[in-house]
Amino acid sequence: MLNGKRIIIAGAGPGTGSATAYLALVNGASVAIIARNEARLNALKAELSRYGRIEAIKGDLSTAKGAVFGFYDCL
Repeated sequence: MLNGKRIIIAGAGPGTGSATAYLALVNGASVAIIARNEARLNALKAELSRYGRIEAIKGDLSTAKGAVFGFYDCL
């Protein structure tokens, strides 16, 4: 269903963000996870990388500078 789609998941900490990333990956999407906590971000990337292509980006989407990324299909 999500094959070939690129999805950004903001607030990719424990809970809803990590579950959403997992579901997107197992359904064929490439995922970029974004959060302010780099340690949690890297741990989540390591945990989910076996399910598909995942990129971890340390960032804060509450600022204009933090919200500038490449093209994605879904946020």
